[in-house]
Amino acid sequence: MKSDLYLVIKYFFHSDCLRLPVSLCGTLATLLISVLPAPAQDTGESEKVRGSSFSCMYWDGTPPEELFYKDGKSFLPIKFYHSKRSERYKLKTEEIFTLYRKLPEVKEGEEPYAPVARAPVKKGATCVLFLVFKTETEPAFKARIMSVDDSLAAFPSGTFRFVNFSNQPLIVKFDDTVKQLSPGKVELMKFRMPEDGGYLPFLIGNADGKSIYENRLFAQPGGRKMVFIIPPALPDGLPQVRFLDEIIVPEPQD
Repeated sequence: MKSDLYLVIKYFFHSDCLRLPVSLCGTLATLLISVLPAPAQDTGESEKVRGSSFSCMYWDGTPPEELFYKDGKSFLPIKFYHSKRSERYKLKTEEIFTLYRKLPEVKEGEEPYAPVARAPVKKGATCVLFLVFKTETEPAFKARIMSVDDSLAAFPSGTFRFVNFSNQPLIVKFDDTVKQLSPGKVELMKFRMPEDGGYLPFLIGNADGKSIYENRLFAQPGGRKMVFIIPPALPDGLPQVRFLDEIIVPEPQD
């Protein structure tokens, strides 16, 4: 079954972030965040935050300095983890999400925090993942944000979500399912769940059908995994693959 999931990118990626060509930036920027209806309530997405929530992942490990979000009049720090989602935080209903950095020096009457990146928030969103990509470190840290619908309705447990960050169309085979993955496209794939978890075959082919990457991905009950396919580090090299895993813990029944 074809996935209806898409991403929205408010601002173009800087070429240093993922080595994406300028032509692909335009393609990515036109994709929609999602056409799936927002659920009235999700379970298992957060043990601490009730209602709409967000988390962040910094693409290059952890940010070079502490980053903040605004809750009312307060600026609150975000706790990032290396190659994982951050803690979950309450998501406000405003249309634009903003990340801030604390200024080292502030003149009297000035705001002590400065924005470093902004991203759109889909109206009615219940759970959002913000992928944060640095664009500048000098003279001050700047970034770009990609908004992803991270709700269980859009990305349920027991599925893999494949994201093509390369500049060429790809063929992805996972378990027994084969999908065409154009540049900037996202596909959600279900799989035959091994009872106790296990490794399933994963293959990437080019537009000519030639296999250019093979591996086995670990699948487990209650888990979900994002698979990012990015350009090779060297010319004529193999695609690079990065993962973002999460175990969904259901809320206890009353």
